[in-house]
Amino acid sequence: MTTMQLWLVAVLVAGALAGPILVRDLSDATMCARRCTGSNKFKFTPGMTYEFDYNVMSETTMEGADTERASIEIRAVADIEVLSQCDFALRMRDVSVFDTSSPERRNMDLVGEFRAALERNILRFSFQDGVVEDVCPADNEVTWALNFKRGVLSSIQNSMDNLEKDQVVHEKPTDIERAVKTK
Repeated sequence: MTTMQLWLVAVLVAGALAGPILVRDLSDATMCARRCTGSNKFKFTPGMTYEFDYNVMSETTMEGADTERASIEIRAVADIEVLSQCDFALRMRDVSVFDTSSPERRNMDLVGEFRAALERNILRFSFQDGVVEDVCPADNEVTWALNFKRGVLSSIQNSMDNLEKDQVVHEKPTDIERAVKTK
């Protein structure tokens, strides 16, 4: 091989291997990010936990049924802990479920099991400057609880380039959405 051919092969190999640096260390249970962009427009501080109230209402109607609508309200506190610049953890607590279709708006009996499943495990995730790229659930996480937590995470996503001005953003499918569709 000539020097020129060796140089060309070296450039092609380097180009083929170029890309984001992978940072996932499988021996570190707190890491979920496969890469870290290094950007931090939201200014989340590693070591801090941010607390959010999460409230959602769902109403189902069925024509011809004795009661034509059923509705529930779910309230919870979502603690988001910043483990590192790109690795975060979601913990759900104080989960309660209310039957809002009844006049007395009673707390539902099934809340014990529901609450236990949502509060049992933290959900580690990769947060890349406003976008949840990866989720790393506990091995014993039940599918419906994981999907509920994915819904909570989707509510914190924001991929706007500039938070100071209005902007139309088209979200790309993320691992959260792909995982929900495949479960």
